[in-house]
Amino acid sequence: MSLKNFLTDTKIWTSNNIAIIPKPQHIIIKEGEFIINRGTQLLTNNLPSSERAIDLLNEHFLKAMGYKLIPKLNNVQNSESKIFFGIINDKNFPKEGYKFLCNQSGITIRAVEPAGLFYGAQTFLQLLHPEIFKSGNSSNVKWTVPFVEIFDFPRFSYRGMHLDVSRHFFPVKFIKKYIDFIAMHKMNIFHWHLTDDQGWRIEIKKYPKLTQIGSLRKETLEDNKPYGGYYTQEEIKEIIKYAESKFVTIIPEIDIPGHSLAALAAYPEYSCTGGPFEVATKYGIFKDVFCPGKEETFTFLENIFEEIIQLFPSEYIHIGGDEVPKNRWKNCSDCQRRIKTEGLRNENELQNYFIKRIEQFLISKGKRLIGWDEILNDNLNSDSVIMAWRSYKHGLISAKQGYKTIMSPVEYCYFNFYQDDPNYEPKAFNGFLPLEKVYSFEPLPDELLNSENSSKILGAQGNVWTEFMYEPKDVEYMIFPRLSALAEVIWTVKENKDFDDFLSRLFEHTIRLNNLNVKQGKTFSPKVTLDFNPKAKNYYLVLDPNFNEGIIDITIQVKKGNKKLVENINSIIVHKATGGKISLKYPYSPNYSAGGNLALVDGILGSQYFNDNKWQGYLGTDFEAIIELDKAKTINKVTARFLQNNTEWIYLPEYVEFYYSNNGKTFEKIEVVKHNIPLKKANEIFSFS
Repeated sequence: MSLKNFLTDTKIWTSNNIAIIPKPQHIIIKEGEFIINRGTQLLTNNLPSSERAIDLLNEHFLKAMGYKLIPKLNNVQNSESKIFFGIINDKNFPKEGYKFLCNQSGITIRAVEPAGLFYGAQTFLQLLHPEIFKSGNSSNVKWTVPFVEIFDFPRFSYRGMHLDVSRHFFPVKFIKKYIDFIAMHKMNIFHWHLTDDQGWRIEIKKYPKLTQIGSLRKETLEDNKPYGGYYTQEEIKEIIKYAESKFVTIIPEIDIPGHSLAALAAYPEYSCTGGPFEVATKYGIFKDVFCPGKEETFTFLENIFEEIIQLFPSEYIHIGGDEVPKNRWKNCSDCQRRIKTEGLRNENELQNYFIKRIEQFLISKGKRLIGWDEILNDNLNSDSVIMAWRSYKHGLISAKQGYKTIMSPVEYCYFNFYQDDPNYEPKAFNGFLPLEKVYSFEPLPDELLNSENSSKILGAQGNVWTEFMYEPKDVEYMIFPRLSALAEVIWTVKENKDFDDFLSRLFEHTIRLNNLNVKQGKTFSPKVTLDFNPKAKNYYLVLDPNFNEGIIDITIQVKKGNKKLVENINSIIVHKATGGKISLKYPYSPNYSAGGNLALVDGILGSQYFNDNKWQGYLGTDFEAIIELDKAKTINKVTARFLQNNTEWIYLPEYVEFYYSNNGKTFEKIEVVKHNIPLKKANEIFSFS
């Protein structure tokens, strides 16, 4: 079976497919399902509070189902065939949390605030067939939600994703799509890195040269053509409004005093040397930075932040503060005068002075400061926040010193490191960050457990630096599926996390993302190596043991000189029962053994040819098999393939029954699957799922 056909088969969606990411804190699955159709009522006890959650549902309903459900104000929760959104008054209910109940009467989502209803709606969408995320009326899909009870809430209050638009600029349409990714995964922060050495990307009306000059570089590493782009203030307002509709807060970053070459190219008078400068065309750290010795520098920056503050409603403004060379300051008479006047000991304390002045200005305007962990010192206001990036240890130090801390350590959270194939274009930085390592990230250090400083860890964030990401699809490839893993790290309590379980849910989640036309990293790509057995004098393929679910297509070509002698294509499906112990109640035909008992769990698929030695046949008897797994596992799908060839008197079974057992003794029926293939059909393969 080809990968394309396998994905098509996943449209067979049953109530047992619970693949929610991030994983809810508490979930109980029950027997039965609720059907949604045009006659389903959409009710709420608070229209303003439910509006954004209802809009989210109807956005997808209209694209996939072809219709919207019109909301009505109604507090009668016992009506039949309804979807009900309810705001409740409960001081003990967690912020952003929700309760989701689906039974024979319909679906009820309750929360104490609108964000909770919105996250309940996100869960609602993930309980539906994945084609709910597809544009185009899917008339062949039965829109059902399994009977389920969910109580869910976030572990951390800060759940963020960062995007650098300075190294490469991305259009408004993609920024909105990026916000959709954040909201879909119940994250709530978009850290927008708007300025750096390679480009100034936000319009500042008082200083027009910031975008006239600072947004354009004469060439890039990928070619020698001019490159530029920026967001107007009207576009910024549009994006902020869009983010608010998704309960995503945008935190802008204006990087100072370093990473400022684009700004200094436009206004060189605020440097130590006076320039002239060019917007950086290469990547790295540059010596020319803002001059803290000149009072005019602070006037310039405060005027910029005035406009930033007017645009962004966020409580926090990110000011960077990272990777600041002090070379120019050491040789600047203005900087040395400032050091002497302020009683500072050296240039490091001069940076502390710089950051402190900007911090006090932001506080005077009702804002709070976030900076990278280079600004960590004893002089900051207790409400300022440290974003720990250089290492996990820096986050621990920050929290121990009593600072609010966002964990974003490079070893777990830098999605510009390659995740699968280092030769993939665009190039990635040299680091390697596989999916499993992202999922293993624990934002709350063990040393802080049961400590009063444990509350200082606000949450975590994934960072996306775009030096080698040229187009939106490059960004998508680099963030997925790692964004999904990080979302679960910062939403789901530590005790509920399980990587194998996450992978089983992620397989369905990739289908949703495919339906959203998202380019994803090779999540389920196995690492295959060739080895040689000297005793048997044969070659064999070795599969990465961490690859535990998916399809492998193997093409083998045999050549002599330039002449191709043979080409053989085989497919193998690796699944949770691969190599499992199997018991057969009735014996198979010796003429069609396909290698014995393991034939049904070896992942090797039979072709349309009945005599390819890959089909196991049964003559005049039923087929019944029990497959034992090595441990309890979450199963999202069970499939059995059968061949029909009427010219050889080979026919499909009338139906297939699926059962499961937790003890190997008592079995509960899951589903009975029938088919509609006529007996006259030859060479027909049907998958009972």
